[in-house]
Amino acid sequence: MRGRRALLVIGLLASSGCHKAVDGSAHGTERHVESKPVPPELITSEEMRLADSGQSSFKLLPGKVYRVVGRVRNISVTQSGQPQVQFTGFGATLDPASADAAKSVDADAYVALDCPYQSHDGNTELQLDHCKNLQSVPSVSAQEYVQSYENNAFKADAEYKDKEVVISGKLRLKDKLIDGRDYLDIIAVPPDISSATAIIAPEARAMSDGYATVGSLTVVLCQGGYRYNEAGSVGLKDCRFLQNY
Repeated sequence: MRGRRALLVIGLLASSGCHKAVDGSAHGTERHVESKPVPPELITSEEMRLADSGQSSFKLLPGKVYRVVGRVRNISVTQSGQPQVQFTGFGATLDPASADAAKSVDADAYVALDCPYQSHDGNTELQLDHCKNLQSVPSVSAQEYVQSYENNAFKADAEYKDKEVVISGKLRLKDKLIDGRDYLDIIAVPPDISSATAIIAPEARAMSDGYATVGSLTVVLCQGGYRYNEAGSVGLKDCRFLQNY
């Protein structure tokens, strides 16, 4: 009976979503460690538009929540009175509890919001509903980003390191680092000596031919403050393409 009780206790702990941890003290004090929720998968509005229309190999899963980042064309209001963020090719309607956040967003701003994807037939346009957590995403030129690190790297890290940031500029070249990773070298418009090294996310490589043309304006969503070599050179990582309409 004692062994069966022990097994029952272990089963209850497993079903509660936490596990036991011992702090190493002489008494072996136990504590419960809750597992952290997995954040929504990040995707740009352009990636979602292409995937939904079958123009990319990326597969959207019905019912899955995605963290969608894109440039706002405008904000309209649905028949029921809810704000709807219009991206290129589709709209995203905010959940009533998140509606007030739309009051502080203007056209041409870059925003992120969490939306569940729902499949639809080919006769209807993509539409996202019940979106939450609308937040602004900082947008700077390649020149501004590089100069902020040249002026005060500690301050720039506080603003950009491991955070989402939209970088825009003229594509000077695309190449590979010594370790084989693809990157873009983005300069200011008009041309400036400062350039930002933007390492492309592996899943975004397939889009680079159509969205990274040397000499053209390029807009990418990246994580900032990334040191990409032993010398500590600062660039950006996990970069994905946004449409510049």
